[in-house]
Amino acid sequence: MEDRKQTSFTFEIDNFWDKEALIRSPNFFSGGCEWFVDVYPRGCGIEDHLSTFLCVANPESLLLGWKRRAILSLVLLNVSGKRLYRLYRDGPPCKTFCAQIPAWGWADAMPLEMLQENGFTEKNKLIVQVNVQVVEVVDEAEVTGKETLDVNGFQVLYSEVGQVTAMFAKHPDVALNFIPKSQLVKTVYMKLLMFLIEKLNKPPRSFSNNALSNARMELIDLTKAGFKLDWLKEKLDEISLERKKENGDGSLSSYGFRVQELEEQVQELEEQVKNLNLELDTEKVKSAKVLSLEQTKNKLILKAVVKVIEVVDEGDTTANETLDVCGFQAVQVTRIFKEHPDIALNFIPTSQPVKTTYMNLILGLIDKLDKPPRSFTSTELSIAGKELIDIKSWLQSKLVKDKAFEVSLEWKKENIDNYRIKNLNLDLETEKLKSAAKVLSLEQTVSELRDELS
Repeated sequence: MEDRKQTSFTFEIDNFWDKEALIRSPNFFSGGCEWFVDVYPRGCGIEDHLSTFLCVANPESLLLGWKRRAILSLVLLNVSGKRLYRLYRDGPPCKTFCAQIPAWGWADAMPLEMLQENGFTEKNKLIVQVNVQVVEVVDEAEVTGKETLDVNGFQVLYSEVGQVTAMFAKHPDVALNFIPKSQLVKTVYMKLLMFLIEKLNKPPRSFSNNALSNARMELIDLTKAGFKLDWLKEKLDEISLERKKENGDGSLSSYGFRVQELEEQVQELEEQVKNLNLELDTEKVKSAKVLSLEQTKNKLILKAVVKVIEVVDEGDTTANETLDVCGFQAVQVTRIFKEHPDIALNFIPTSQPVKTTYMNLILGLIDKLDKPPRSFTSTELSIAGKELIDIKSWLQSKLVKDKAFEVSLEWKKENIDNYRIKNLNLDLETEKLKSAAKVLSLEQTVSELRDELS
């Protein structure tokens, strides 16, 4: 990397209060590329606020996989150059710029009312200073499409960062009380939230009663996980109300929607009947005398009745096939439910991606805790503890809890013993040094006495 010195770029905006359109600064150079600043005098996405963004200039000219991590801050100055306002929360933010996210900044940099009242625009002039310290430069790298960035504690795909960032800008307290700590679980919940937001942006007439019911169940799952989603609930209630109005106005279109809903209900009932018939056939097989024993002349003859209900001779096989085990889409959970049949009795989430994620989390944690205690670092134990807390939120997982306690106890015993040995060695070395000092002192005293006698 070239250097990590901070670059300060200042530009002036004359006749600030007369401007409404985007104002773009000249380019400046830092960290091996050019940058510019966008200023929105009337806000971008948030009304009645000054919005500012730091942007990479000509990102298409950079090599594939380029990346810059930079610490940035915004300062407002008066006409004499005196610093009046510095914008960043909890220290200067360190942001990652790349091809998918070439700009970062503040949609809510400052309320326009505050900007006007406190004399920041003396002589109708706004002076903006942007400080950039590039701390990492990647000129070229392999791009897989699975790269993620941290957005308010959530690992988000590059392609989804804009959507997630915009949501946090409009609803900054949405995840303040979010409960799960595992990054895997947090990622799934964030994907579910983004999917629900996208779904509720569709026209009300595109929703069936079944789709509305599913959306409400997903909203309940997200809310119980700690998301603050009053605004999303209001939107869902509005969509439900619009659907009721459309279905009740007697128009041809409303009858069309009603027919569509009835057709969906018929399909659901047909599916239920199909499942009931399968269960009935299964019970018939069970109740029949499936094994017939006939003993003749030292022969034992076994007869078995097998009813094949589905045949697949050939199909695409991937590593992602799953089976439903007690409502969870997972592959290796049969043993867990056999040994601990009540493990998921109080499991609350209904969303299948969330259920699958929790089951994968518990399987991973069980596998992890089967390793020898001495192989764990304190960081790994801490992560396992957070995962256990997430699992205990929904699952009665005494299996994992007991195993985690055993591993933690063994780890503490080994480390306490090592600590004691280390301290004993230190004490021994200290005593040796003291003894050596005493010997030197005695030798010096003897020498002095001999000198006096002579």
